[in-house]
Amino acid sequence: SSSLLIRQAVELGVSPAMPQDPEIAALLQDENRFEKQNAAALERFVDRQLVEDGLYDLEANLALLKIYLIYPQECKVEYLQKVLVKAIMALPETHFLLCMYQIPEKYHKHEDIAPICDLAQLLEFAKFRQFWADYKANKHAYSLNIVVGFVREVRRFILSVVTITYNCINKSDLAELVDMEVDSAELAAVIKDHGWSEDGPRVVLRRLADNEVAPTESRTQKTLTLDQLTKALGVTESVQGYAYCR
Repeated sequence: SSSLLIRQAVELGVSPAMPQDPEIAALLQDENRFEKQNAAALERFVDRQLVEDGLYDLEANLALLKIYLIYPQECKVEYLQKVLVKAIMALPETHFLLCMYQIPEKYHKHEDIAPICDLAQLLEFAKFRQFWADYKANKHAYSLNIVVGFVREVRRFILSVVTITYNCINKSDLAELVDMEVDSAELAAVIKDHGWSEDGPRVVLRRLADNEVAPTESRTQKTLTLDQLTKALGVTESVQGYAYCR
């Protein structure tokens, strides 16, 4: 089952919308939608999703993966990778997990798939600083830098986790978690857009009433670990990572 962290983020309404292309919608309604001749149209649609901001369709992407399952000779690793990247952008929805279930195990360790799984796992386990380091090391090799909105959507997810976890946080820690400069206009905009306030070196996410428990503050640790999140959120079950990627 999904972790409490993911469920709470979904309840906050932070998952992205999924507009559907009319032509693709018609294709998916066809009783022969899983025929191999439809792969090309679905692949072209995946390419559009990478460059058109806000365009995403999980159903269409799963249909392409289903065709690859039925007709293994049609499978293209390039499109497995692209579909997974779009699924990462949909966090905290469990789209990545759904997509992985449709990808044969022999591809899980593929040199072009495993690094994408690693990035997803780092986000799932809230290892955000390590995520940014690995992203910067791999973004050119896996074309992540050309996916429109990738960084924005990852930050959206990270900020949803920060909102759930903290009452206040050191501004420098917040900057590291979202990979921004601490004194940047970009970070200032994030604070303003979320209705947060600055109190010296701290960012206050919510003010407490007199009868509430004192705030959870960030420390100087270099990694926001799963253990810390579970303590803050009262999670009684461990987050299921993408063990099947390894």
